[in-house]
Amino acid sequence: MVRELGALDLGENLHVAAEEGAVALEERGEDQAEAIVERIVEGRIEKFLDEFCLLRQVYIRDDAITVEKLLLQTIAAIGENLIIRRFARWELGENLQ
Repeated sequence: MVRELGALDLGENLHVAAEEGAVALEERGEDQAEAIVERIVEGRIEKFLDEFCLLRQVYIRDDAITVEKLLLQTIAAIGENLIIRRFARWELGENLQ
């Protein structure tokens, strides 16, 4: 589920802070070393951002690039500065209630 356009739009968003805190507490409960816990938290935060930020998601027609890379390729090809201002999220099988 996409919530934000990019990671910068999340800023000091509570979702990232809450996710980071939950992962850190979960991993510390397993008697991990502090350095390992930090790496695990960083990895999970990256995964979280890849899931919730549109620009970091994989482009649906080409799995090799992200939406951000597609945007940069399009800017380079046409020579105009393009900005994604808003987007709509559609999901198959979603209830209409």
